[in-house]
Amino acid sequence: MRLPSFVFVMATGLAMMAKAETVTLTTLDWPPYTSDALNGQGAVASIVTEGFAAAGLKTDIQIVPWNRAIALAGADATVVAYFPGYSCDHSAGFVASNPVGSGPIALVERKATPITWQTVDDLVDQDLKFGVVKGYFNSAAFDAKVASGDLRVFPTKNDETNISQLLNGRVDAIVIDPRVMTYLVQEKPALWGGKQALAINPRMLGSTNFHVCFSDDPKGNEMRKRFDAAITGLDHDAAIETYIETEFQ
Repeated sequence: MRLPSFVFVMATGLAMMAKAETVTLTTLDWPPYTSDALNGQGAVASIVTEGFAAAGLKTDIQIVPWNRAIALAGADATVVAYFPGYSCDHSAGFVASNPVGSGPIALVERKATPITWQTVDDLVDQDLKFGVVKGYFNSAAFDAKVASGDLRVFPTKNDETNISQLLNGRVDAIVIDPRVMTYLVQEKPALWGGKQALAINPRMLGSTNFHVCFSDDPKGNEMRKRFDAAITGLDHDAAIETYIETEFQ
């Protein structure tokens, strides 16, 4: 399929790219937002690449496990940023760009055992077991209850494993971005059972913006300012929806 153009890259910016400086960023494999298997390395990676192109910069986006993506951005002087961060506070020494998209956070449950709730306290009262991905943000209210010991969570290494433990009955629900959930149960044969057995709970845990997390040093701050200026006026959520519709529907 053809990668959609996000129009905010101007012809003059493209002309500059032949001699442009290359900046290195790290991210995780998190389709449909970021993945080496997708056109443009995913919906958010495409926005990031086009944003830097508009600023006259090329990108080298390295996809590694999430915790390593953060660690490399902090320890390797050649890496100027990691993404997509919800708040860029996973580790000290980073500053957030303007948003480059946003995503919902939901509970996914088995259709046979739906969960009724209004507040996170209702989830506490039901004494449920939840699957989460280690290192991921699950909404402020949910994570506060986990920290206090009021919610039982069973961390896994990634979303795919998280879905598997729900299908296998090890937990009552999982926390996941619905776009990620939809992609995985459609594209991963081992998870195809989720299309029939699982459902996204209609009440969302929340929604959060995605940011590029730049090193909070002179080089990182210079790059952040250039990047933010380049994406001013971008409808990032429309760009994500356009990407998903073009690539997967």
